[in-house]
Amino acid sequence: MMSERPGSDSLFPDLSGNAQTWTWVADRRLTNDEAREVADALSGFLSGWTSHGSAVRGEAGVLQNQIVLLAAEVPDGDVSGCGIDKSAHVLESVAEAAGFRWSSAHVVPLVDDDDGALRLVPRAALRSAIADGSVGPDTIVVDRGTTVLGEIRTRGLLRPARETWLARYFVSDPTVPQ
Repeated sequence: MMSERPGSDSLFPDLSGNAQTWTWVADRRLTNDEAREVADALSGFLSGWTSHGSAVRGEAGVLQNQIVLLAAEVPDGDVSGCGIDKSAHVLESVAEAAGFRWSSAHVVPLVDDDDGALRLVPRAALRSAIADGSVGPDTIVVDRGTTVLGEIRTRGLLRPARETWLARYFVSDPTVPQ
């Protein structure tokens, strides 16, 4: 399980930088017991994960009791859609049992304060949050669009909005599409 902060070169050291990643964000901060349940469920799953009959090498961890980072690779291939679905079923089951949900891709997870609590902003409300100043270029974002472990090791998972896909909202050049 993950002990390093995303962005660390030693994050999931048994996997190559080409490993695929998936980032899941809970709709609320989990208790320590709930986070441990998620970690235990993933640990059990990872030990037998397969994709089209091939063993998947995977690692996972819970960050800030709200973010799950899952990384995996298959020698000489990629994790198939069926293999990805297996991991999703495990995560959905543990969330249902613990009484929380995973936030959708239509929600932008922002680090809201010094203790790492997340504020989940619907994409539809993003322009308004930028206009009122509650979201700015230095706001830390959980960058769920990063899907390769090497990039997370290099750039981090928690990054200023100006370094993510949100950068387009802070461009002052009128010729840049927004």
